Amino acid sequence: MNERAKIAVGVAAAYLAYRAARYLWAKDTANSAAKARVPCGEWTKRQLAQYTGADGAPILIALDGKVYDVSAGRGFYGPGGAYSVFAGRDAVCPRPASAGSRSGV
Repeated sequence: MNERAKIAVGVAAAYLAYRAARYLWAKDTANSAAKARVPCGEWTKRQLAQYTGADGAPILIALDGKVYDVSAGRGFYGPGGAYSVFAGRDAVCPRPASAGSRSGV
């Protein structure tokens, strides 16, 4: 096989690997993407707080009035994860100002 043929085979192999990776990535992201479930108004804070991922339970997060199931990201949102503080809570609802806060935010 001459040098040009080797280059062509290498480029073709790289292209096929790229296409396969792109297909698998799109398939994985479509299946694990968080989907809006219900408006935030239909959930109380107490109900939402039950879905923190403890004991294998689903993980829900509320953002801007919508509740999302983020159970696919258990490593991030589950107990001990980097974003576990958001699990079972509404991350956007305004919180009352603390007594020591000067700005009131």
